[in-house]
Amino acid sequence: MRHAEHVAWQRVGEEVVVVDLDTQRAMGFNPVGSLLWELIGQTDESTLAHIVAERFAVPLERSATDVRAFLSDLTARGLLEESA
Repeated sequence: MRHAEHVAWQRVGEEVVVVDLDTQRAMGFNPVGSLLWELIGQTDESTLAHIVAERFAVPLERSATDVRAFLSDLTARGLLEESA
């Protein structure tokens, strides 16, 4: 997965703010979502789940489910696309 080309983003304090330039919609992520957003394209889903589990002290099974749901939601919103 990678960030869609029509998306701009910036870290603001502890949050990442993402703007879909096609729809002019903005979205802010909490610290977990911000970490995931910054790591998308650098690592795979399984590694993302391990990072979240360790950093935020949640069980790996829950982390994997939450990461999968987060990525799926962002893909459905058009903010992520398949890597080439």
